[in-house]
Amino acid sequence: MKMKFHQLVLATLLSGTVLSAADAKDLDYLSFQDLFGEPVTVGATGTPQRASEVPVNMTILTAADIKRSAARNIPEVLRQIPGVNVRQNGFNSYDVAIRGYNQPIAERILVLIDGRQVYEDYWGLVSWDNLPVTLDEIKQIEVIKGPNTALYGFNATSGVINIITYNPRFDDYSSVSASAGTNGYAQGNGTATWRNDRGGIRVTASGFSAEEFDGDTGGAGTFFANDNPYNRFFKANGTYEIVDGVDMGLEITNTESTTNVVFPTNTLFNDASEQNWSAKFNVGAETDLGTIDFVAYRNQSDAEFANTSEIALGTTTDVVQLSDTFKVGTDHTFRIAGEYRHVSGNGYSDPQEISYDVMTSSALWNWSITPQVSLSNAVRADFLSLSRQDGNQAFNRDLTAVSVNSGLVYKVTELDTVRLTYARAVDLPSVVEFGVAPESDISTVNNFGLDYAHTFPEIQTTASASV
Repeated sequence: MKMKFHQLVLATLLSGTVLSAADAKDLDYLSFQDLFGEPVTVGATGTPQRASEVPVNMTILTAADIKRSAARNIPEVLRQIPGVNVRQNGFNSYDVAIRGYNQPIAERILVLIDGRQVYEDYWGLVSWDNLPVTLDEIKQIEVIKGPNTALYGFNATSGVINIITYNPRFDDYSSVSASAGTNGYAQGNGTATWRNDRGGIRVTASGFSAEEFDGDTGGAGTFFANDNPYNRFFKANGTYEIVDGVDMGLEITNTESTTNVVFPTNTLFNDASEQNWSAKFNVGAETDLGTIDFVAYRNQSDAEFANTSEIALGTTTDVVQLSDTFKVGTDHTFRIAGEYRHVSGNGYSDPQEISYDVMTSSALWNWSITPQVSLSNAVRADFLSLSRQDGNQAFNRDLTAVSVNSGLVYKVTELDTVRLTYARAVDLPSVVEFGVAPESDISTVNNFGLDYAHTFPEIQTTASASV
């Protein structure tokens, strides 16, 4: 098959990994996918890579995969991925885990939407019914199995789910959809995009309601009259090229939901309501020192769990990140980064505010040893300082955690890949865990992996086996 000229250029750029990090963020995913017969990502190293060449165990679901799934939400989309465990507790109540251990309110999966974490620090969980994204606006979902804190960020202990939406600067995407079904199910979504030569704005609104399934949980804490779930959200985000080589982005979200939640004690809490809002600002610039990215965002979560007594949890998370991605020669890519996090909230039944500050430094080195062999090494150090509002000395603690990711990738043939990986990740306690037991310590996960994958470009499918 003959390549068109622009396809040949794309192939040359990708195979040589010479795209800058700024170009990578605005990658034309669909063109690369059509060209190579498999999805392309920039998430693992900050530079464009085919899914079969990344130094982690990654599965990518494209927009076409999502449409074919006939799913109505993200957890139902994730059901089709081997190694991802989805537990449904109610009509719109889910827990998602990677490689087993799917308990109620499963912890320590880092979920990102366009680079912003949406897992919530008060319990280290993800409210899957309260995510500010519709399936229609998702460009691809990247599922990374195993510990990946050093590559992706804070507490990615069991895995990462990286959700990438259409970019309003480059993707002129608008849609309206509505659906209805049994149990009073009704959902409506609307997305509108406005663009010019320099930038674009996208606005999304969504609403959902249903009647909860009949039945009860059995045993202690049983509730026979479950409340009906609903959610709604509004999101506005935009990107703009200030001058050549300098991009700016802004995002604002507001979400509200009610669902029925099963706690780790296997007790059903009906009428669990949650309100979240977030604001994110980012700037990316091409400089002589590399591609510099600055990101700052705030997540505010307020949740109430009604049972025989009411539990209220409120948490604010502020994150500031700065990174520089640069190349040395044609075979070596480096990324150095720093991060500051401030998390404050009440600890479960404790009204006193608990807070911790985390200072982070990280570094990545990706080496293309030969056209067939590459090596990626990343290290991250987190320095956490804990305190409580009333000055309780039990909370005056400092913790240090070091995470590592290393991956050796060998392209045996154009269609066959062998991947050897090692990862060390740490599980830092959540606000609730610190509130219940301020002496809580970090947990460490060590993971060794050997993967083999074969790509079938004719049907855009990859078969893999992992140990």
